[in-house]
Amino acid sequence: MLQSVTNFWGGSYTYEYERGYSPTWNDKRMTQIAKNVAEICIGKNSMVELENPFMSGDDFVHLSSSVPSVFIYWGTGTAGKESFQWHHSMLI
Repeated sequence: MLQSVTNFWGGSYTYEYERGYSPTWNDKRMTQIAKNVAEICIGKNSMVELENPFMSGDDFVHLSSSVPSVFIYWGTGTAGKESFQWHHSMLI
């Protein structure tokens, strides 16, 4: 995409990629524990499991590489209203 846009406008570019954080990897056992606890705390009908989860990068990845862990989004939506991920510009 960058090459196409640059070629179209007659410009040039230099692409440098730096590896940053590894993706967050959730431990299956810890994930199940978190689901069970959430179901007890807020009820199964209040839980939403993403159809297409994403592997976010975060400082948390350093912890999760040392001990079994799970990264969850707790309390980030309201039933019947449009929801946005954390740090989204529409969350004010």
